[in-house]
Amino acid sequence: MGAGEGAFYFERDGRVVVRANDEESVLRYLIREIRGFIFQRTVGELHVHAGAVSLQGVGIMLPGESRSGKSTLTVALLSEGCQYLSDDLAVVKRGTFEIMPTTKAPSLRRPTYALFPEFRDSLLARTCRRLPDAEEKAALPIEMVGEGVLSAPSPLGLIVFPHFREGSELRWQSLGPATAVGRLLRLCHNSRWNTGELIDLAIAVVHSADCFALAFGDVHHAAAWIVQAGRGASVQRSQDKTR
Repeated sequence: MGAGEGAFYFERDGRVVVRANDEESVLRYLIREIRGFIFQRTVGELHVHAGAVSLQGVGIMLPGESRSGKSTLTVALLSEGCQYLSDDLAVVKRGTFEIMPTTKAPSLRRPTYALFPEFRDSLLARTCRRLPDAEEKAALPIEMVGEGVLSAPSPLGLIVFPHFREGSELRWQSLGPATAVGRLLRLCHNSRWNTGELIDLAIAVVHSADCFALAFGDVHHAAAWIVQAGRGASVQRSQDKTR
């Protein structure tokens, strides 16, 4: 990585692959590349760009692109009594379909701070550098949310693909397996796996859970809906175990 002509840049094999006016943007790119290198070579786990929480011992995964609302929903779900697994990477183990917990604290962009007045001052205090408001983020240490909020590995029971749109009414749609698998594959980091192996694992993951698409404009209403759906998945899983 170097700096020249007033810009920061990163080279690979003698070729500039990213250039920006600030060092932090280049570092974010480098971190993504390192994480991708690791994820793509992991065997036995599905790595999904998703938030994840646990409710009554059942894992809830929120796969989505950046700005889909998954991190904001994750924090809102913690306020609803869920336990924390991840806010941007869900790791699902093959066979058991457990979502593994992460040690990374959830992060929120500055425009969403106002949604959580109980954390707003702490989030503002943790912002260490001025960036455009749409990009400025701060980590929310999970111990701030409450004791016992960290989850143990939790078997997947519910997959919700969130889509935030300001002012949108809450709308949900049950997804069939083919549609859910297609959406999930687009958000997987295991891109260098054998294609057939990746598809087979994604199919198995989808069949282990109830799958929905959720459009929302109010994160707290969306979190309440997810909790209700998660409780239904928990009841179903309990009934399946007793059969």
